[in-house]
Amino acid sequence: MSRRVYIVDNDVTGARYNTQWSDFVPEEVKSWGYDCVVIQGLQNAIPNKGFFNNFRSEAILANNVAFLLSGNETRIPEDAIFIFPNARNPLVLLLSEMNYLNNTNYKFIGFWDEGMYYTYLNFKSNFYYGKYKGRYDWSLKYEKFLSSVYDYNLINNEHQLEHFKRHLYNGKSNNVRLCSNPFTSIYEYSKGKVHEKSDLIVNIARTASEHDKYLFYNLRKLFPEYEFILAYEKRHSIIEHYRLLSKAKIVMSHSAKEANPFPIWESMLFGCIPLIPDTKINKMMFGMEFTFPRKILVPPFLNYIKNRNLIFDKFKGYMNMYEDYLENVNVIKDVVYEKYFTSEGLKNILNEVCND
Repeated sequence: MSRRVYIVDNDVTGARYNTQWSDFVPEEVKSWGYDCVVIQGLQNAIPNKGFFNNFRSEAILANNVAFLLSGNETRIPEDAIFIFPNARNPLVLLLSEMNYLNNTNYKFIGFWDEGMYYTYLNFKSNFYYGKYKGRYDWSLKYEKFLSSVYDYNLINNEHQLEHFKRHLYNGKSNNVRLCSNPFTSIYEYSKGKVHEKSDLIVNIARTASEHDKYLFYNLRKLFPEYEFILAYEKRHSIIEHYRLLSKAKIVMSHSAKEANPFPIWESMLFGCIPLIPDTKINKMMFGMEFTFPRKILVPPFLNYIKNRNLIFDKFKGYMNMYEDYLENVNVIKDVVYEKYFTSEGLKNILNEVCND
């Protein structure tokens, strides 16, 4: 009998940025010889205002886990493996406690993305997770505790790993290592999916502040001949989102503090040229060609006034010479895939767990 792997979905099931795990990864895991089950929350839930998550969906997700723990026909095998695409998910604590009480042999794998450990240095400026301002210590302690529960703490890239070790690693975190996100199936799915491009620009980032919105809206005002879409407001399914990307020439992101810029690479798969801030992680993955100064996004507003012509010129160049820029996009997307988004990393981890 094949060993069972559970993917504990992020709380907002059906929303972009997490459905890649529920829609694409399970079939690939099954192809490796495992039985794979996705534990989900509320379908197509909208995040609570100002948050990434939906609290009702989190409660339903917790209830579904509890049902599996208490069921008969649905009972979790004693040697089950749990994968958490979002390692900050508190449900790992419930499962870990049941693992101890029942003397079972569950294994827990957590993929670390955004978190206090990564944004710690920017916290006093209220740059990110500003709703926690003045309370970041408790959140950092929470993440440290979670890292001690996982059997494997997996980090996508070197820059993210540096932050993890500096702010989160406490000597009790188990098996902290680099591991690419398992998105080979998305890479393969994208082949042949690029349609005839239109003069469309898609913003793939959350509109986290009025300043961020202003950059996008100002471009839309200055270039009325083009169509501008805020993807986050569309509430598309992942396949609908991919259809949108396949028609767009440019994707924009105003995320100035991103641990894992997967959505940028994802957009490049569908023939989009990225217009992104020059953060350390963006430069490390994609180079300088597609970046604009990050300070444009950070107060004071004078930074934007001084640098806006640079981003306007870059934008016009992308639209007028799309085919020329696309050649480099196609090269970079493959290089980035091999290092950061191939499924081989997770496959090797699962093999290691089974041979332990």
